[in-house]
Amino acid sequence: PTAPEGTTVLALRFEGGVVMAGDRRATEGNLVAHRRIRKVFQADKYSAVAIAGVAGIAIEMVRLFQVELEHYEKIEGVRLSLEGQASFLARLVRGQLPMAFQGLIVVPMFAGYDEREQRGRLYSYDAVGGRYEEVDFGSTGSGSRLAKSYLRTVYREDLSAEEASDM
Repeated sequence: PTAPEGTTVLALRFEGGVVMAGDRRATEGNLVAHRRIRKVFQADKYSAVAIAGVAGIAIEMVRLFQVELEHYEKIEGVRLSLEGQASFLARLVRGQLPMAFQGLIVVPMFAGYDEREQRGRLYSYDAVGGRYEEVDFGSTGSGSRLAKSYLRTVYREDLSAEEASDM
């Protein structure tokens, strides 16, 4: 048997932040393993992480990420910057490299509101921990090409939060 995989997640910037969404199915090969899996998680008050790839490993990675952000804030007395959070998530993905070589790949997306720059930012990752800041929108997972094609046709720079949520 194969491990359940999460498939498609996407994010897009709007005037005051970022909207993230994901489908709800996890697949096992060509079969639906779970119909109501959660793929978007709050990382902290101003950020979220979405998962694609092997679901069990991805969810554990998100939990570790959440705990580490909370731990940092308690120890340092301030929140880790959005850029710092994105870098930390890249290290967590890179730490999964031996499992990725075995086909157990996790590819998250990360987004949030950057209080310093006062704008939404979003990041995509590759299977070996490479981190890439996306300009307006991004997607990852098996359906990412279709999602990006759709977003390319409907995205505008002046989107409101409501319009972004309706997409």
